[in-house]
Amino acid sequence: MQARWEGCVCAANAAVARRLAQMQRRVQECEAEAAALRTGEDLAALSLRRRDEEIARLQRQAEEGRGQDGAALALRNETNESIILSLNEQVGG
Repeated sequence: MQARWEGCVCAANAAVARRLAQMQRRVQECEAEAAALRTGEDLAALSLRRRDEEIARLQRQAEEGRGQDGAALALRNETNESIILSLNEQVGG
C-alpha cells in the first residue's frame, strides 16, 4: 500500500515540476515582451521629444522672421555639428 502512495506522490511531484517549468517559461516570455514594450515606449518618447524640439525651433524662427536662406544655413550648421559630435564620440569612444 505504501508503494502505491509513493508512486502517486512521485507522479504528483513530476506534474507539479512540469507545471512550474511551464509557468517559469511564461514569466520569461512576459518579461521579454515587457522589455520590448518599454523599448518601444522609449523610442516613441524620444521621437515625440525631437518633434517638440523641432516645433519649438520653427516657432522661434517664425517669431524672429529670419529668411529661408538663413534658416536653411542654420539648420545645415546644426546638422553638421551634430554629425561631428557623433563622429567624435565614435572615434574617441
